Amino acid sequence: MKALLIAAALAVAPTAAFAAEINPQGGTSREAWGQRQCRNFGGEWGRYVCFDTTRTSWVSIAGILPVPITRTKTRTHQVDCRINHSGNSLRAQVAAEYCPQLPGLAPAPFLSLRD
Repeated sequence: MKALLIAAALAVAPTAAFAAEINPQGGTSREAWGQRQCRNFGGEWGRYVCFDTTRTSWVSIAGILPVPITRTKTRTHQVDCRINHSGNSLRAQVAAEYCPQLPGLAPAPFLSLRD
């Protein structure tokens, strides 16, 4: 998708712009939020932590695209606290911080502890 937009911008750009240096810049940020206790369908409580992530990516090409192209995605993830999550990934960080809080962590608002 990004390549298509860049190609379109290059096709429409004046020929003088090709003499200038094209300096693409971009980045990605990812944030975890909404940590809560959850379970698999029919599963047991006190085993899983669910959390949402917001991932924002952007790209800007100086001189051709004056406004950066931004894309934001929100997804829900689940961590099984019985599995050792090593490393520095976002999933491992959430597991290290929130798995010790189970089963005291609040449940997902759309689930009931009584089921």
